[in-house]
Amino acid sequence: MLQKIVTMQKDLMLSTANKHGKQLDILNKNDITPITDLFKDNNIEISDKHAIVTKFNEYFVNIGPTLANKISNSPGSCTEYLSGAYKDSFSLYATTPEEIVKIVKVMKPKKLGL
Repeated sequence: MLQKIVTMQKDLMLSTANKHGKQLDILNKNDITPITDLFKDNNIEISDKHAIVTKFNEYFVNIGPTLANKISNSPGSCTEYLSGAYKDSFSLYATTPEEIVKIVKVMKPKKLGL
């Protein structure tokens, strides 16, 4: 499964690079070797690919709540950090596809960092 995801990502990056006339040599190499076939979880070696994927999924699903539990509650209110007359206001403005295209067009293209 991981190999399929890597292959799909590689194909996507190559097609994107080719659209812009750029060549990403590192992605053209067909000698991709797996990083490892073995992982350790609490000093238990795991080699089953499904079990490895499950462990990665568990990690990424739980990282938010795990980190949130490490943050202590503040004794004050979040409004103490506001210094203006806008502490009771919040606004969102609608956007259009044209506005997004306009913003993206002014961005400078950059090479992918690998």
